[in-house]
Amino acid sequence: QGRDESGLGRWAWLKFKGRQGVSTIVVTVYRPCDSNGPETVNQQHRRYLAKKKRTEEPRTALYTDLFEEITAWKLAGSQIILGIDANEDVRTGETAEFFRACGMKEAILDRHREQSPPATYNRNQSRQPIDGLWVTPGLTAVAAGYEAFGKGCPSDHRALWADFTYEDAFGH
Repeated sequence: QGRDESGLGRWAWLKFKGRQGVSTIVVTVYRPCDSNGPETVNQQHRRYLAKKKRTEEPRTALYTDLFEEITAWKLAGSQIILGIDANEDVRTGETAEFFRACGMKEAILDRHREQSPPATYNRNQSRQPIDGLWVTPGLTAVAAGYEAFGKGCPSDHRALWADFTYEDAFGH
């Protein structure tokens, strides 16, 4: 297990070792909103980055740092399942570009290509999924979807889920 070493709480992960050298890392990621209030997560991250003499905006800095982590995991031979609250439509923009550069696909959208996804945040009226479940190429969801708001745990976001075969995820 591990977490974002900056201490900002941007991501946390668990590594599962299977057979035949197969390992799968499950990661949860929070990408802050682009907000200006002094106590917002975005502004807290700005202050941290400024102390480190980094000029990137926090949302971009997260992807810069996470890219390094994902690259290291992949070079070590691990597969990755990554859930993210991206706070933007995961199909477009910086988020889509980031995961394309990582060589990852969105498991739920990939599984349901022909359907329009729902909004994953309850105040979104535009059917935009701002949360996603991204996987490396060795993993293909055999089933995947979105739960209703409040199902599973109280939240203003939908729970995301995907099923993978034991063979894909754990080598047996």
